[in-house]
Amino acid sequence: MAKILIIEDDTDINNMIAEYLSERNMEVEQAFSGTEGKLLWQMKDFDLLILDLMLPGMSGEELTAWIRKSSQVPIIVLTAKDALENKIELLGDGADDYLTKPFALEELWMRVQVQLRHVGAALEQKTISYKEWTIDLTSMCLRVHGEAINLTAHEFAIVEPFMRRPKKVFTKQEIYETIWQQVRIQQERASNELKYTISCISHDIRTPLTGAAGYLELLLKTTDPIKQKKYETIIQERLQDLEKMLDELFLYTKLSQQEYSLECSPIQPFPILCEVMADYYERITNSGLEPNISFLEESVEFLAEPESLKRIFRNLIQNAISYGSEYLIIEQKEERILFRNRVQTGESIDITRIFDRFYKADHSRHDKSSGLGLSIVKQLMEKMGGMVDAALDNEELIISLAFRK
Repeated sequence: MAKILIIEDDTDINNMIAEYLSERNMEVEQAFSGTEGKLLWQMKDFDLLILDLMLPGMSGEELTAWIRKSSQVPIIVLTAKDALENKIELLGDGADDYLTKPFALEELWMRVQVQLRHVGAALEQKTISYKEWTIDLTSMCLRVHGEAINLTAHEFAIVEPFMRRPKKVFTKQEIYETIWQQVRIQQERASNELKYTISCISHDIRTPLTGAAGYLELLLKTTDPIKQKKYETIIQERLQDLEKMLDELFLYTKLSQQEYSLECSPIQPFPILCEVMADYYERITNSGLEPNISFLEESVEFLAEPESLKRIFRNLIQNAISYGSEYLIIEQKEERILFRNRVQTGESIDITRIFDRFYKADHSRHDKSSGLGLSIVKQLMEKMGGMVDAALDNEELIISLAFRK
């Protein structure tokens, strides 16, 4: 009996597929978000994945890329995109088959059977062995003399043909074609990532510009001095929003360069935090947050760069103001500084992606955000030799900064 995981956020479609496959003696597990699907995938072994693309938490494209780092289990994608370039992109990104919505259950069943037949040998024998070498076709783990080597998708694509036909002499052309196929896929992914980045930047910059342009048009048409003053203030605010976004984009670009480094020295974070809190105090209180700072050692020193540490504190405080509620607790515990605040939309935050650039959880970010604030925090901490992580405890977001001493 084959084990199939269905990841589809539409309850009716998910249940319909599950019932249909169960009636045909398939063992079915269901997930209704990308995050839930990822968790099930980590907990259990599956022979086939049926995957929707537009998912909450983690998209189908992101989940496919993550799975393909460690598994070659067949993936059938359900998509509303029917353009040829979309289909080619899906297959290039790691999908084995696709079905355009709406679809007939009979056709889905046929495609499921085809994919299970393709991996029939692998379902019975999930490893290939030759002398002291054994490769796991599911986990892409190679064992040589008992020592485990986890292969990348690129390495697996090269090693697998040799393991399947160990006595065949491969020509240079055949090896090059195998490598080039992987390079082409990587290039396509890099191109798609660049398009995504440009799209996010374009959207974020266009929003304040559109507001400024609209109010400028109203300003030019009115003779009412009160309205003129109001429109001038709004235009100024929109341009300030734009300036902040461009500043964050410029800093993010610098931090992304491998050669960019920070000169760190022992400094006391408490005075810097107090300075930033003083700058933000009015905004904190206006947002309804109750601030609370607790340092076990106010004179404690960490290895850091002062301006970078100030930027980290600013970004974390701004994040709490924008998306938090009730309180903001900042506490020092040994080499760590914790930022804790309540969030009303905890269930919509994918904690595994919170430091990704341009990540915006549903309802947890507003139009003035570039989506780079926490990503910059992560990069600055790493440039200073530290670490940052986040956790969600019920409806409390906890961001932890770990420094070197």
